[in-house]
Amino acid sequence: MPALDVAQDQALCLHDLMHDYFLGHRRYPVVDFVDIQSAYDTVDRRVIWDALSNLSLPRAVLGLLINMFDNVSVFDLIANHASAAFSPTTGVLQGSVLSPHVYSLYINLLPNLLRFAATGATMISLPGETNRIAINSLLFADDIATFGTKSDVQGMLNLAADHSVSLGYR
Repeated sequence: MPALDVAQDQALCLHDLMHDYFLGHRRYPVVDFVDIQSAYDTVDRRVIWDALSNLSLPRAVLGLLINMFDNVSVFDLIANHASAAFSPTTGVLQGSVLSPHVYSLYINLLPNLLRFAATGATMISLPGETNRIAINSLLFADDIATFGTKSDVQGMLNLAADHSVSLGYR
């Protein structure tokens, strides 16, 4: 059997979580899909650097990442005509293999906020763990799926809106 790509994997996870929700609640959840507009372009990198500085990341690695993202010069190429080079002050690099990981540090508080709205979430147990975890959303980079009752989903959308205002994305 061929390997699933990321979108198929996420769709399968959402399908399974919706099925588990149905088994626990005898009704299907309301599902809402959110795509953060221009997500990679609007990132305040200082939020990422602050998050990384609070981890046990070696200073040299943090410095390398800061230089890779903050000290970059780009230009637009349209019909073989290049614009003047400029240095973007916000955002993470499109196409970089690091960008989804770095972006996840930027958006990292959102899943915890959404979990607080988990009054009717699907509960799962991790292998070898006795504590159950509430799952009411899936995130991959700038794509979010929330699910639950109508009021739970509305509550999660309100929390996501507040989070976006606090970090300056839409």
